[in-house]
Amino acid sequence: MSTPAASPNLADLSIVIPVYGALEETLDCVTSLLQSDAGGCPIFLMDDGSDWHVQDTLRSRFADAPNVTLISHFRNRGYTRNIAMGVDQTNTEYVCILNSDTLLPAVWAGPLVAKLESDAYLAGVGPLSNAASFQSVPDLVDPETGKFSENDGLGFDPAERETVAALLHELGKGVCVDVPILNGFCTVFRRSALDAIGGFDTQGYPEGYGEENDLCIRLKAEGYRLCVLLDCFVHHQKSKSFGSARKETLSARGARTLAKKFGPELVPSLSKQMGASLPLNNIRALVKAALDTGTTPQVEGIAPDAGAVSLPAADGTRTCLALQGGGTYRISATGLSATPNAGDLPGITVSATPDALHVSLPESSALTLVGGAPVHSALRALSQASLLQTLYVTGWEIPAGPPAAETDEDSDAAPVAPWPEAWAMPEDTDKLSFSRLWLSN
Repeated sequence: MSTPAASPNLADLSIVIPVYGALEETLDCVTSLLQSDAGGCPIFLMDDGSDWHVQDTLRSRFADAPNVTLISHFRNRGYTRNIAMGVDQTNTEYVCILNSDTLLPAVWAGPLVAKLESDAYLAGVGPLSNAASFQSVPDLVDPETGKFSENDGLGFDPAERETVAALLHELGKGVCVDVPILNGFCTVFRRSALDAIGGFDTQGYPEGYGEENDLCIRLKAEGYRLCVLLDCFVHHQKSKSFGSARKETLSARGARTLAKKFGPELVPSLSKQMGASLPLNNIRALVKAALDTGTTPQVEGIAPDAGAVSLPAADGTRTCLALQGGGTYRISATGLSATPNAGDLPGITVSATPDALHVSLPESSALTLVGGAPVHSALRALSQASLLQTLYVTGWEIPAGPPAAETDEDSDAAPVAPWPEAWAMPEDTDKLSFSRLWLSN
């Protein structure tokens, strides 16, 4: 499985880490940070009045790292005031607010900064994680608690963290999804955008919880973009500085401030929008399909001249197939075949018959299927690919067939035709959408 390349230059990035207790988590965070592509960036440890043991240990542990600066407050200033003071210490164009209970893979900062550099109107970008509300993969909600899932600590183990990062590099392919709000556990901001709106509201949210939503709302109101990068992963341990009871209190207080400032309907509507994001839901489904085999996901490249390719072995060792550009692939529920015959159009060409899906990839394109080569996996991959390039549907020979379910006589909705039986499609595939689609008769 390939891994993302490190950015050649991160000189314009500073990293601010708020610290309050949680010594072991902070040590692990900074250690993983120093071993990552951002290891040479200016790092500001903003200690918000922890006891002397925390301060002394941090100072001695990172004494040999000249780019690590420890700033300790005599008394606790509160989370939002602390990070605002940290941002004030920086003089780079980009600044990352990074929680002290995060763990970093080898490459994470480079892709985030590169995305910011690509668009002057992009003010903030964040990665995916195991526990970051709407930025979580593979599960959004814990079915037992009904709360946001922490996904069993996915990525806590260093080897697993690199595996997930590499998997997302294959599945995300640089896609940046526009969102109305970002989770504050790890976000890289454009410093000039923060300055333009006056930075964090330290008065309304002195101790945190709500300050990132407030910031995002004000950035969007000024015409800036925010996005989640789908091929970047950072592990989050959650609530290591504040206990769960304290977190609930601060969260409720922040919600009241947000409602008073922007009205009671805005934040719930933004949360609803995040939960309904088709690209975010799709990447969750792709990651889940790759991880549900119970084995370490592996990616096997399939060349255009590969001929017939079987489905994964019974033990599930082959979980991802990377179809290379320059070929046409016939994909069915039992396998796929490849021939070196790319389509004439600049994007991906798609056609369908009752027994198979036919996909032609130009030389510059690629398509990664998860869980082998069934048709529903291919459609998910095509949905993801349509975020970046056009899908040219040149033939769709699927008979209408009977409706999948009886419709209400008073309903204006058209009957839904089932997928061909030979495709072996799961029910949730009906929720797929495609961004750039060109239909031809």
